[in-house]
Amino acid sequence: MSKGGLNYRLVIFFIAIIFGVGFSLPTFLQTDKGAKISLGLDLQGGLHMLLGVKTDEAIKSKMKSIASSIKFFTDNNDIVIDELRVKDDLVTFTLLDGDEEKNLDAMIKKIPGVQVKKNKLSYTLSLSDKEKIATKKFAVSQAVETIRNRLDQFGLSEPNVAKQGKDKILVELPGIKTIE
Repeated sequence: MSKGGLNYRLVIFFIAIIFGVGFSLPTFLQTDKGAKISLGLDLQGGLHMLLGVKTDEAIKSKMKSIASSIKFFTDNNDIVIDELRVKDDLVTFTLLDGDEEKNLDAMIKKIPGVQVKKNKLSYTLSLSDKEKIATKKFAVSQAVETIRNRLDQFGLSEPNVAKQGKDKILVELPGIKTIE
């Protein structure tokens, strides 16, 4: 090291200062050129929501769909049934013509995840526990994707949409002040 010359450490320090200021100017001036530092929810504030998904409604909807399939099948094949009802997570009906029992049983076997209880010509259909769990998981994942797609349509910067727990969805939107 010489006393009269510039110290190499001082030169490196000034070069680092120049680069630091140069790269941070777009953020400070809010220009479109260059990379900006994006402030998260903790630094700029925003919206933090925890949404619940009514997974029981998904099961009810699936049971209504199964009832509609049975109604469509019986109408198209001239099979007469009575008292087709959907109550909670059960579908019940009575077959009036015992000769059509094999055709109806074959159709019901094609529906995945359905448990059948028969008392003579009276049917009670329900979902298996495995199918209920799969339906609930699908409902939550579908809700997450729907929320994410809708937020992407608005062009929001860095929205965080994630599943939390069994039936909750966490939504974080940095920079959003209010929802109207």
